[in-house]
Amino acid sequence: LNDILDFSKFEAGRLELEQIDFDPAQIVSEVLESIASVASQRHNILRAELGNTSLPMLHGDPTRVKQVLINLVGNAVKFTEHGSIVIHLAAQPSQADGRVALSIEVHDTGIGIEPELQKTLFQPFQQADTSTTRRFGGTGLGLAICKHLVDLMHGQISVESEVGKGSVFRVELTLAKANGQRVPKILRTTSQVVSRMRSLRILVAEDNATNRLLIETCLRRDGHLPEMVDDGQQALAAASARDFDLILMDMQMPVLDGMGATRAIRALPDVKRNRIPIIALTADALPELRDVYMASGLDDYHTKPIDWAALYATILRHLPWAAVDAPEAQENSDVVVTQVLSVEGAKVSEDEAPIDVKTIGRMRDELGLDVWTAVADIYWPQSDTLLAACRAAVVAQDVAARRSAAHSLKGSSANLGFNSIASLAEVFERCEPHVAAVTLAKLETTYSQTRTYWSMEPSTLPSMVKSPQ
Repeated sequence: LNDILDFSKFEAGRLELEQIDFDPAQIVSEVLESIASVASQRHNILRAELGNTSLPMLHGDPTRVKQVLINLVGNAVKFTEHGSIVIHLAAQPSQADGRVALSIEVHDTGIGIEPELQKTLFQPFQQADTSTTRRFGGTGLGLAICKHLVDLMHGQISVESEVGKGSVFRVELTLAKANGQRVPKILRTTSQVVSRMRSLRILVAEDNATNRLLIETCLRRDGHLPEMVDDGQQALAAASARDFDLILMDMQMPVLDGMGATRAIRALPDVKRNRIPIIALTADALPELRDVYMASGLDDYHTKPIDWAALYATILRHLPWAAVDAPEAQENSDVVVTQVLSVEGAKVSEDEAPIDVKTIGRMRDELGLDVWTAVADIYWPQSDTLLAACRAAVVAQDVAARRSAAHSLKGSSANLGFNSIASLAEVFERCEPHVAAVTLAKLETTYSQTRTYWSMEPSTLPSMVKSPQ
């Protein structure tokens, strides 16, 4: 009804914009809080990333900016299940006239939209097809209203989408800077989630040495007591002999894999130990694999590289007693706002760089330079061994060995920010045998290029990302 009333105002030319000071980051926080419950019901992770360490106060109509964002995020949640919705918010430096370019993006991993249907999305009473209304409901006015509001604010709105992979809705606005003083913003950050969590005894099963050091360091930093094991058999032995609050379980491990270990733990005679929450940490992000893994008895599932804020929110959902302030922690346990640091001085663009400098900068800040360097020092010799195993598997035409080595290389590379290696390792892991040799050659080339880039920039990379003030 509100959509129809708003649209009638547009048609009559009776909608006027308010002009007051507002905090764009606060709007994002309010949108997250209002939609968190619906996102959780559809098993989605809802979070925001702020592209600047300090977003400026702006002057405009916060109610209408929020209305646009609620429509876009609401649609993303509606058409996404067992996935993620991420709001990206960034502001460019003030222009000559003192105005600020504000960029808002809503990314989802939902059903996606056919190319020919994207052209009519912003027209009134339009949805992807007639079955969309029957299945998901809605008037078909939400995006048309967004378009009208953005036009009124002299901005632009657009969409990029791929069927089966998701969509990105993008809004570009140019607004005046605020006249008054900046007001404090209330954001849910990783550290705030952690500060409300009690120290936990956590059993971690992970066969990759790089990942083990990274996970153990992060857990100890946040006050937890991790016990690290290398495979599923060791995890079963530890879970049988000692009490833990939680198990973080890799899925692909030697001796006994994560599914086998989970089934065995669920079969333990001790009721307390066989009902312990088990959360998968895996580099496998395919939906069909998620269903297979969950069927082994897992309580939840997270993909690598680890989003620590999202993981802690999941832990609080399964262990509500671990929250220092349980009602507040549970209320929005799936809502996470993270600060993504802006990058300056990079010699190549993100699309061209074999290393994700944002990921590296965030890791450096979270772990400390000494630990971060130690993780990287473990990565290279370990990855040399994994790459040699990939070569041997191709020669021997051993598909299982190829997939095991590639999977391990994929996970540790993604955690360190070596996205090109991780992406090609995933292709190599899943490719058909007749193209394995060609794919391996591409992987080896990318691996060599990344290593060269790394060796040329050992001290420059961390400094390319601004530390929080």
